[in-house]
Amino acid sequence: MTGKNGGNGILWNCDCEIQLLTGEIIGGFDTVKGRAVIKTTDNVCFKSVWVQLEGHSMSDFRTHGSDSRITKHSKNYRFFPDQEESFPSSTTPACCFLISGGAETTTLQRGTYTYPFELKLHGQARPAPFKSTFGRTYFKVTLHVISLIGNIFWSEKIADEKLIKTAGYLRLYPNFSEPIQFVFTKERSFFSKRPPLKLVVTIEKMGYLPGEKIFCQIQIQNFALERISEISVSFVQRITYYDNLASKVMVAVLDEQGHVCDSTNGLTRWDLSIPIPGKLMPSFGNGRKCIEVNYFLQVRVEGKSSINGEREIIIGTTRNAESSEPLDVMECRRVSVDSLWDTMSVQSGSTNPPSYSELSSRRTSVDTLPPVYDSVVTDSAWLNSQILNVCK
Repeated sequence: MTGKNGGNGILWNCDCEIQLLTGEIIGGFDTVKGRAVIKTTDNVCFKSVWVQLEGHSMSDFRTHGSDSRITKHSKNYRFFPDQEESFPSSTTPACCFLISGGAETTTLQRGTYTYPFELKLHGQARPAPFKSTFGRTYFKVTLHVISLIGNIFWSEKIADEKLIKTAGYLRLYPNFSEPIQFVFTKERSFFSKRPPLKLVVTIEKMGYLPGEKIFCQIQIQNFALERISEISVSFVQRITYYDNLASKVMVAVLDEQGHVCDSTNGLTRWDLSIPIPGKLMPSFGNGRKCIEVNYFLQVRVEGKSSINGEREIIIGTTRNAESSEPLDVMECRRVSVDSLWDTMSVQSGSTNPPSYSELSSRRTSVDTLPPVYDSVVTDSAWLNSQILNVCK
């Protein structure tokens, strides 16, 4: 008898292989086709065999403590399907049972068995695969086997896995096209009945595709008639790498514009358009569990009384199509770290976001961004090199 140790179980008298017929996943409703080949050298009793598409993220970074101690952080997380779902069910997306996981078992005699499979996607949001200094995300097709070992115990093992090229996917639903208005106010003094400054930011919509423009209007209500010197607007990408106890944030400025006003007018208005780069990864969040990609519009007013704020902008890959299959509303809301805003028109805040000053001091150039997703998915050399790392 022959045996293989590794992964999370043992596989005896059996060799398994995934043969993919689908080379790349582009759309949100694609089907991954392939076949699983099982070769047995003796009778093998199987309780369950299934194939599923999995999305994984890995973070690896270091933090410096107040005592100058360096702490290493590393985390692997399966976000698709969520790793909290320990055993797949009939509702698990992109999953196909080859041998049922019910009460009955199946015994395969010595020989070679081929099982075709199809893994159907249903418009779930997924991140773009990328690799950076602090982590990476990738997708793979895995073959899971639960078999009887020595007539003593059942063992579950990932018998084979194959990386698959994917592009990020996020549908922008109609509520993403509603106009949004954000209001920020400067804290008023003890002697004043109203704040000295009120910043109103209006954008035509919250969700955009790469290559589009963000049309924005800035209004500053200067109740105290203080001097306002300059207004600056930045469009930034924030990639956050999470561990259980720490996080690493990298911010890149995608576009930055300034407007010199140098006035004490009671009302200042500035209309501008912000170009979105044509190659951007879509927004993605998974509850601060490993890696998230978010985009923000940051506005800062300089003068005697300064005020600043930021709000999230959603970058998708496609608009909602009438022919598309409906997606559960909870799936749509998992796109962001926090639940997405409804179609209400006004968001307000009275203080600076806690991370604003930190982000401003840690900005990097666009050259330090991870590769854009459509260059990564076509990088076959990188893909092949990762197969060895993932399958160890």
